[in-house]
Amino acid sequence: MVVVGSGIMAENLTSNEFNILLANTIVTGAGLTALIWIFINISGAHFNPAVSLVMFLNKELKFDHLVYFIFFQCLGGFFGTLLANLMFNLDPISISSNVRSGSNIYLSEFIATFGLILTILGSRRLSKKIVAPSVGLYITAGYWFTSSTSFANPSVTLARGFTDTFTGISPEYILPFICFQIIGAITAFIFSGLLYITQSVNSLYDENGFLIGEGIWIELFSKGGSKSFGKLWFPETEGIGNIIALWVLADGFIRALALMIFGMLLYLSLIHI
Repeated sequence: MVVVGSGIMAENLTSNEFNILLANTIVTGAGLTALIWIFINISGAHFNPAVSLVMFLNKELKFDHLVYFIFFQCLGGFFGTLLANLMFNLDPISISSNVRSGSNIYLSEFIATFGLILTILGSRRLSKKIVAPSVGLYITAGYWFTSSTSFANPSVTLARGFTDTFTGISPEYILPFICFQIIGAITAFIFSGLLYITQSVNSLYDENGFLIGEGIWIELFSKGGSKSFGKLWFPETEGIGNIIALWVLADGFIRALALMIFGMLLYLSLIHI
């Protein structure tokens, strides 16, 4: 509702696309920050299936909860768009005709979602208190450094297909957007494992929300690419164990990234045939 409503309001006030995008950017970033602050201690402020998927992969969310989250995220996005249309005296549902296609647009969604997930995983290592402004600032910036204006959210992408306004997206481009968003999220999750060498951080916060602990839990990926069943504890000391862990994580990351890049290139080549 925040994204769509601010876009409609901006369109009503000006025909200048720069001003419309600027207004949409500021309101979206501010609204998202406020909403995350409100819900982070209730549901984790998961408004994004890509974020919920990463939390599931990180074993912070059960599969049945993941399904519920994604269902209500999509449902909330739909009703938010419907309400935004109604507030501005438009048809409740109007299928978008906005063309958002091209390899550059899809690449932008991959990068936008990759950066969003990395922002969340990185900022919460310092403190949960900075997740909201970090995400708000990132999305605000993403509007301007990506050619797609940084949707970075499958449920929002789906919802924006139901408004034929500035923020809309034609239904035929929704699936490619979501595919690259999911690939970006998974790639960021794997990369963060290599970057931070951590899996679960929930138990490492003190009462003030700051990260504590003398060691880190990591879950390794075997050389063959399958997930190992053991969890290893590595104290924050230098040693051969940490070197081996880094090597195994790097090996798994490179293999997964290579497969994802191959898939992206194959998809991009097919859409141009």
